[in-house]
Amino acid sequence: MHPLKGSDATRKPDISCWFPGSEFDWRHIATFAEVKNCTGMPNERSSYIEAAGKASCMLYAQDSHHAALCIHILGSQIYLTIFDHGGSLSTTSFDIHLCPHSFLCILIGVLCATLDTLRFNTLICWREDKCNGNVVQLKELEFVKDNTTYTIKLTKVLFISDNLHG
Repeated sequence: MHPLKGSDATRKPDISCWFPGSEFDWRHIATFAEVKNCTGMPNERSSYIEAAGKASCMLYAQDSHHAALCIHILGSQIYLTIFDHGGSLSTTSFDIHLCPHSFLCILIGVLCATLDTLRFNTLICWREDKCNGNVVQLKELEFVKDNTTYTIKLTKVLFISDNLHG
């Protein structure tokens, strides 16, 4: 597989979940996993560094994403890491042989999670429209106050950091 489009960096995840009917680039990835054949501190460190770089790509390409949840599978161990623009939080490892229930809960929980669980801003709605004969993606934010529905059209991103800050 080739590196994904939609980012300045040339990266690709080992395993990934996509939005239905979307093209394969960083703007349309829901979550991802890093996989290594064996455990150990060197692999744990390199897997974390790779995941941080890919989470940075995902957060940069998706302005409606608050945080990036990802999984690291190192041999028989699984880790869950959550990256946001402020840093990261990672679980201890769970071994499929010693803790099969925890291992499967993390794996299936992330793969089947709703968009708000995956830290997307679900108030932002995407819709397609035509502009000068071209199909464009529009983002709108709708909210209700005092029985009146307000719509804010999001025409540009105000700020996205391409770095994870600590």
